[in-house]
Parts: sequence; C-alpha cells; structure tokens
Amino acid sequence: MSLDQFLSRQTSRIMAADTDGDGKVSRAEMAAAARNGHDPSRRFDAMDANHDGMLDASEIRAALTRRFHRLDRNGDGVLTPDERETGRMREKEANSASPVVSPQP
Repeated sequence: MSLDQFLSRQTSRIMAADTDGDGKVSRAEMAAAARNGHDPSRRFDAMDANHDGMLDASEIRAALTRRFHRLDRNGDGVLTPDERETGRMREKEANSASPVVSPQP
C-alpha cells in the first residue's frame, strides 16, 4: 500500500466521524465513533496540532503521514501486509492499555 492509498483510506475512516458535515472532526465526534469502547483521547491529542479541539484535513494528513512512516519499517515507501499487521498488533496492545470508555446516553 502506497502513502497515497494509506492516506485516502485512513482519512476516509477518520472523516466518517464528521457527523455535522463541517469538514472537521471534533473530540466528541471522534469519541462517538470509537470502536470497541476505547478512548481515542491520546490519538486525538496527538493529531490536534493547533490544540483547537478539531481535526482538520491538514492535521489528519500530517498525523497519518507520520504514522505511515512509522509503520514502513524498511523505509521503501510501501506498506506490506506484514508491516500493516505488525502495526495493527502494536495498536491493539496500546489500546488494551487505554481505559475503556462507556458510551454516553
């Protein structure tokens, strides 16, 4: 998977949380879209470069580009299935250490 493919796929997933259609993802929107009840606060904070409580396209792209390069262990500009699986396993381990958030009524 190339960087462009990764950005396209992951950006779509994040932007799916934009329920008010303003082109940005708020902390509340990201929390509402969280899977498996995990608290996305750390990820949100890491992505929110200007600390305005919203993720815009440039912040998302920058964070995902950094993530792509962390996952691309051999630095060849392509994520192999093995590199992607290793990344998923590391993320799963990190999420298991995060507190579980109960959905708000």
